[in-house]
Amino acid sequence: MKRVVLLIGGRSPAHASGFVQAYEQLGGRPDALLLLEPSARRPAWVSALLRPLKALRPGRWKGYAVDLVRGLTGTQRMAALKASWNVPKGESSWALLPPGIDLVAHAQGKGIPVHIRPALKASVIEELCRQGPTVFVLYAGGVIPDALLQVPGAEFVNAHMGAMPRYRGMNVIEWAVLEGTVPKVSVMLMTAAIDGGDVIFEREIPLDGERTLADLRRTGFLHCYLAMAEGVFRYARGLSVAVPQPKGARYYYRMHGVLRQRSQEALRQRTASPAAARVAP
Repeated sequence: MKRVVLLIGGRSPAHASGFVQAYEQLGGRPDALLLLEPSARRPAWVSALLRPLKALRPGRWKGYAVDLVRGLTGTQRMAALKASWNVPKGESSWALLPPGIDLVAHAQGKGIPVHIRPALKASVIEELCRQGPTVFVLYAGGVIPDALLQVPGAEFVNAHMGAMPRYRGMNVIEWAVLEGTVPKVSVMLMTAAIDGGDVIFEREIPLDGERTLADLRRTGFLHCYLAMAEGVFRYARGLSVAVPQPKGARYYYRMHGVLRQRSQEALRQRTASPAAARVAP
């Protein structure tokens, strides 16, 4: 069985805590948590001060810098990390989902190792893969660099709020509603291609009374972490296989305001009655 490590960066604790609870209900248990600290831009005067010192003994100064960072107490680092999670914005998961559980306290109470790192580097992934093939459940956003994708034994998994390969890109649940298709979640292995990885699990997103696009996205996020939990549970145990996506799929982009209004109108018509919520796949 493959190891499962929850990778959290940015503002994703609500999503991630939902995954952990759903995963444990299935009988699973994450092997570790990997938390990325919020990035902070170094003031220009600090860089100017350090530049001549680095020129003298770069190796030694790098060691001093590492020691200085590690000298911060775990409480200080954790407080800064959690503060970066609690910044609401728009219709994203951290704005629409409830806060969820305290992941760090939950993990520590169950004896699950918690690793805090300033950046996601190949050396960090290699360290966590030493015990065997590892599935990294990604709640960090962004594109995974090739250096990480090439680490032996490492696989990165992401949940996408659209059926693959038809709905790649952005606002895909809104596009599905506008086009009259069944919204779905696809759980896939990440590759260098955006939304182009092999699919390991898929499930429909049932609609029931949603009236606004915020309601729609909230429902979508809920089923994203439920699908992620089931998909990872099955894949880590060899109960599912990765299915490659066909080439030549199209990408959807951020929806224009006029189309958003039309999508919301289509949503209200679809959820007006239980029978209307079922449409063609």
